[in-house]
Amino acid sequence: MPYGPAVLIVDDDETVRRILVELVTSCGYPVTEASDGDQAWAQLLNEPADVVVSDLQMPHCDGRELCERIRREPSLRDIRVIIISGGMDLPDAWELQCDRVLAKPVSVPALLREIDLAPTSVTPRQSI
Repeated sequence: MPYGPAVLIVDDDETVRRILVELVTSCGYPVTEASDGDQAWAQLLNEPADVVVSDLQMPHCDGRELCERIRREPSLRDIRVIIISGGMDLPDAWELQCDRVLAKPVSVPALLREIDLAPTSVTPRQSI
């Protein structure tokens, strides 16, 4: 049974998304996934997550726009948003209105620490 913050993984690259989903799920977190910001937004309106881990550059609605939508919506603005980017110049978290920006390839310990900082609406995760 999953424990800890509910995590939504958003990435248009199916391979990256699958790896992140498997990694985060194997650590005991409840995880859902979306292939772009529009799909993630629809999921969040239906069933909010505690943490969103989103790629920055995606077609349609990118990570920046998704984060802006989350921050504008009163019922979602407290969701912890972690943006991951493969670009050489990482944008500032403040500029993106997110909680943290992590470079690809993502450091697993760093990602898990950031997820653990989220307030949780689910039972606290037990040590594995």
